[in-house]
Amino acid sequence: MKFKYLSWEDIEKSCLNMYSTMSYDKYKPDIVIGLLWGGVVPTRLFVDFLDIERTNVKAIYASLYKGIASRGGEAEIIPHYVKEDIEGKKVLLLDDIKDSGKTMNAALRELVVLNCEVKTATLVWRSKNKGIAPDYYDIEIADDTWVSFPWERFETNRELNK
Repeated sequence: MKFKYLSWEDIEKSCLNMYSTMSYDKYKPDIVIGLLWGGVVPTRLFVDFLDIERTNVKAIYASLYKGIASRGGEAEIIPHYVKEDIEGKKVLLLDDIKDSGKTMNAALRELVVLNCEVKTATLVWRSKNKGIAPDYYDIEIADDTWVSFPWERFETNRELNK
């Protein structure tokens, strides 16, 4: 298996690149929702770049992977927000990677009923899966290379040493 290790500098650069594109598009969300776990760090960076009030930062727990390259069947989704806070707002849904699209799609199904305008952003998009690209992304991976983010180094090493 091939690996692509991203550094903290890579993450910040990717977030800045996407933020620049959003600024060019004149897009500024009212609410930022991070998909936990991978979307935590990008969400924190975007909140800073976009100057979003902390009360407008929400989360959705979304889990699919059970280890390196080992997916579960369906994404587990647990929203962590009050629906009334999101209804009718411009929402940016953030994650670290859009791979199969299962977690992002499950989160989008949760949000679509709230009559909000949702745009998606991920640091990495695995285009080989032929899903719809996120509205904003910085790195495109066209094969099965496993992307390792700096916030999951210990987890990755534990999995590799099993």
